[in-house]
Amino acid sequence: MALLRLLLEHDAACAHTLVGESFLEAGDLTTARAYLERATALQPHWARPWPALAELHLKTGDREQALDSARAALRCASGLRARLAAAKLVHRAGGEAPPRAQMIAAHIARSYWPAAALALAFAVFLVHPWLLRRLRGALRRAGAQEKAADSAS
Repeated sequence: MALLRLLLEHDAACAHTLVGESFLEAGDLTTARAYLERATALQPHWARPWPALAELHLKTGDREQALDSARAALRCASGLRARLAAAKLVHRAGGEAPPRAQMIAAHIARSYWPAAALALAFAVFLVHPWLLRRLRGALRRAGAQEKAADSAS
């Protein structure tokens, strides 16, 4: 209980979410709803309470509210695992979410683009001398063909 008081003093939204999730697991949906709604009111852009609130609405049969909460979870989720779980909740509530492959590709692009750019620059640097030799050879051949064409005329 002391830990919960400490959490409540320093991070009220986290404390309300933890208590709400506990009541949700215990089956006390009315109390869980009060705590989870308070958590979303305190920090509406924090993703953690939204999936629990969506689950609660699904248990009570309120699909519209469940869909709104699931969409909020998807909108607020920052990590790939949280986004995939939120998308699954959106589908369970009867809504449309981005395809799984699209979310994974976006995550990879967002997470690894600096490494990909560096790898591309490194590959160009490694291939650079080879490209120059090929270009010089092509220019010499073009010049030789031009001389041959001039001498034939």
